[in-house]
Amino acid sequence: FEKAVFGSTRQTLILSLSEREKKVYQEYYHTPDSRFFVLPPTLDLDRKPVRDRDQTRRTIRQNFGITNDAVLLLFIGSGFETKGLDRALRALASLPVELQTRSQLLVIGQEQPGKFRILAERLGIAHRVHFLGGRLDIPDLLAAGDLLIHPAYRENTGTILLEAIAAGVPVLTTNVCGYAHHVQKANAGVVLASPFDQEELNGELTTLVASPTRPVWQKNGLSYGKNEELYRMPSTAVDAIENYTQTDRDSQSPTITRSVGSIRYLDQKLSTSALYNTSFRKIMKAEGELIRTAPGRRTIRLSFDGRHYFLKTHTGVGWSEIIKNWTPAIRNRLWKYYPVPFGKKFTVNGKCAESQCSS
Repeated sequence: FEKAVFGSTRQTLILSLSEREKKVYQEYYHTPDSRFFVLPPTLDLDRKPVRDRDQTRRTIRQNFGITNDAVLLLFIGSGFETKGLDRALRALASLPVELQTRSQLLVIGQEQPGKFRILAERLGIAHRVHFLGGRLDIPDLLAAGDLLIHPAYRENTGTILLEAIAAGVPVLTTNVCGYAHHVQKANAGVVLASPFDQEELNGELTTLVASPTRPVWQKNGLSYGKNEELYRMPSTAVDAIENYTQTDRDSQSPTITRSVGSIRYLDQKLSTSALYNTSFRKIMKAEGELIRTAPGRRTIRLSFDGRHYFLKTHTGVGWSEIIKNWTPAIRNRLWKYYPVPFGKKFTVNGKCAESQCSS
């Protein structure tokens, strides 16, 4: 199925969500760059940063009993295992005592905490980790946070990285995320290189929690999030599809299959000119130069726009022909399982069968 889309000899247009994923497919299928249309990153309009950030920050923190001077870490996204919640918990546990006592972690995602709650207890940080389940008020939670920690094992894009940047929340993540380069482009956090090293994550978190540069990253992120292109991906995708469809229609390529109504054409000249919007019933009744005929089928030659086509139609042979063709097979099967009646002679290749001639 992948080869049908990405194979080097195909003609599909591929809408790619990230440059990183594009390179992965090219490694295996050698797909040319011209077939890829890399879509811009996208943010839903309902995930735009809140207007009154300071008031929202105070309200959320009061709701969870978190003081204004506490460092609030956020882990957002279902799929705790692939998004590296275990790594985040170990990093929180590694903080020096004076920093750890100032830090709290909110975990948001539609997943049962299960083993991660047990891990937090084993690491001695359960009282600093709050599992909130799935939430719809992500912009409000981002307004209250100081740092998004997202040490994913794998992540095609990682839209939450963009949401955090746009909301003015610095990001600590891994470079396996498709959108990780936006953290670097916006200068709004730290991206860990592969292969992943837990000690490196621990050290970076310690630095970030105590770092005076977080306000600078916050300002950079808010500025980056004002780019309207971050909210245009759906319309950009539609434009790309429409442009490709128009180009495809004009190319008259015989290798592209198009459907018109209930008819599928291999030759686009037929679908766009001589047989445009022609019904199947009308095609079956077409008249032309008779080439061959037989019960239930015929072949004729037609001419459209100076080109010749052969039309072979099948209409069925009728029940009499079907029964006639079935009769020998039925007779042979009956003779195989039932003996010839007593006193009758049975011949094989015109000669009397010995077993029956004596009867």
